[in-house]
Amino acid sequence: MMLYSKCNFPLLVFLVSIIAALLVMASANAESCGNDNCCLALAKVMTAVIEINAKLDEQAQELKLLKADINANLASTTAISTQFARRSVDLLQHDARLQAHIKSAGNADQLLQSK
Repeated sequence: MMLYSKCNFPLLVFLVSIIAALLVMASANAESCGNDNCCLALAKVMTAVIEINAKLDEQAQELKLLKADINANLASTTAISTQFARRSVDLLQHDARLQAHIKSAGNADQLLQSK
């Protein structure tokens, strides 16, 4: 589902930008139509589409920045997780050595007491 939406968003932005470009070209022709209601309505629609296109471009840029931030946070989280795993292994090894030391110290105390 995520891949589907990732593929469709750039396609949507592309199509809207093409439509906006065509409407801008039609806008130049609409200025020469005078008081024709159809031309005026078309000019209003074109203006709205251009505004929507600008907002979509703005949102696309914001999404790119958000994606970069998320990727950076994910990389940081992965690094922290890796360090945590290493520290856990080190701690387990130290714990095993400490237990072995305690056992050997206990054995030394028993030898001293038996003499």
